Amino acid sequence: MAVSIDLPTTQRAIIANDELDYSIQDDVSLPPLSPDSVIIRTSHVGLNPVDTKMVGPFVGAGATYGVDCAGEIVAIGSDVPASRRLELGDRVAGCADGMEAMRPRSGAFAEYASVHGDMVFKLPEGMSLAVGAGMPLRIATAALALFHSLGLPSELLDEQYQKQGEAFDVLVYGGATSTDVGLEPYPDTAATRKAVIPDWILVTWMRGLPISWPEPFGTEAAKPGYQAFGREVMPKLHRLFEEGKLSSHPVREEKDGFEGLLDGVDLLRKGKVRGEKLVYRTQERRSVVAAAA
Repeated sequence: MAVSIDLPTTQRAIIANDELDYSIQDDVSLPPLSPDSVIIRTSHVGLNPVDTKMVGPFVGAGATYGVDCAGEIVAIGSDVPASRRLELGDRVAGCADGMEAMRPRSGAFAEYASVHGDMVFKLPEGMSLAVGAGMPLRIATAALALFHSLGLPSELLDEQYQKQGEAFDVLVYGGATSTDVGLEPYPDTAATRKAVIPDWILVTWMRGLPISWPEPFGTEAAKPGYQAFGREVMPKLHRLFEEGKLSSHPVREEKDGFEGLLDGVDLLRKGKVRGEKLVYRTQERRSVVAAAA
């Protein structure tokens, strides 16, 4: 049975306009409550490099941008497993399906975000919403890289293995990004890899849904193996996160809400942000000072 509190009918969000560019709108409809998802009333959203690359064929007019968010659960779908122990009012971070034309209200850059239950992380005591908003995508991406692409056993995330493991080296290329830094706290056990083979990965594949993006990311149906992988590894990541064992990338909380976020897109595109994750309060707005007559 789905549970929710009373919600408004419209919200403020960053969506793609008819020119397929960023546009802040105040009358965007709320996302529907899917049976397998929750709705988060966002407090903060995090800006990722992938958000700045949503151009051309990656963009669907009217779709909401953004992946990372944090806030309070205000609705829970009927199929979200009871084992997740999610309740209305929980402080959580979420990894949404940003800029997806097939599901245009699935993005995070909004006052209300729909997030699949497996992609919701309950914030441990003492973690701020600003810090939480910078973590979900990097955690899931690092897990895909280590335990799917490299094929390391996900049992390394289990507590009993962490206590008896031996360290080994992992090559992290481009270590200033939040995902690369996110690899650091993962357990160190198993044999060293002697070859580096590039692999395309996309966290949304773990949803098991079609994706509108161009190749190699877009799919007309579920990508084989990824949904099962998500069901196996995400509960392990939830436990580590809730126990405070996954560290945060340095967060820089910027001003001016969504207007400030659009400035952040420009900063990232120009390479002016390194070693920090930009996050924004969704309820802030840039003050407009009228010119003197």
